[in-house]
Amino acid sequence: MPRKNRNFSRQRESSKNLQRNVLIVAGIVVAVIIVVAIAANQSTPATVTDTARELGSATAPVVVEEFSDYQCPYCGLFNTTVETRLREQYINTGKVRFIFRNYPIVDSFVSNGTESHLAALAALCAGEQNMFWDYHDLLFKSQGTENSGAFSTPRLQAMAAQLHLDSVRFDQCLSNQSYANVLEGDIRLAQYYKISATPSFFVNGVQVTGTSEDFQWLFDAIDRALSTMGI
Repeated sequence: MPRKNRNFSRQRESSKNLQRNVLIVAGIVVAVIIVVAIAANQSTPATVTDTARELGSATAPVVVEEFSDYQCPYCGLFNTTVETRLREQYINTGKVRFIFRNYPIVDSFVSNGTESHLAALAALCAGEQNMFWDYHDLLFKSQGTENSGAFSTPRLQAMAAQLHLDSVRFDQCLSNQSYANVLEGDIRLAQYYKISATPSFFVNGVQVTGTSEDFQWLFDAIDRALSTMGI
């Protein structure tokens, strides 16, 4: 074979080897990405941190998380009769950092239920204007029959106006479901913890339960956590 042809053959073979190596490397990269994605889906969901819906000092020794539904009557009872004590005795004194998380479970009780989801998104939109807790409290005070229109879009917009929020900004946020990712993060976290009812509470990462409507069992759990730290 002439030298020119032999050189061309070597160049063509070298090119094939290079292409084959590139394909192998690309295949390995894709495989690694798939493995990482699968592992991520099987691990604990990332905790959504949204300081607009947190109360208390970031350095508080006890963290209380509530998974709640704005249409849940028992959640409303906690908010309107017990949460004030929690704020005054534990949150405002620097003992507890309180985090509110959404778990719109009531929507699953009826076909095409949406009002728990809408209310959760509306409160997050209010948080965009530093009014999360005001809107949160107003929602619980405005509870009606579940999925009967109490938290329809017009009613949620009226509540925003009542609190003197920027209505254009609020309406756009709600219409675009701007915080759907935050809500979905809460839901995935609740499902990971296998929460089946609201309200559900965690004290320093440990779920606590009770039946008394004065929620004394929650305060007892907080006091136990504080006592283990000598507080």
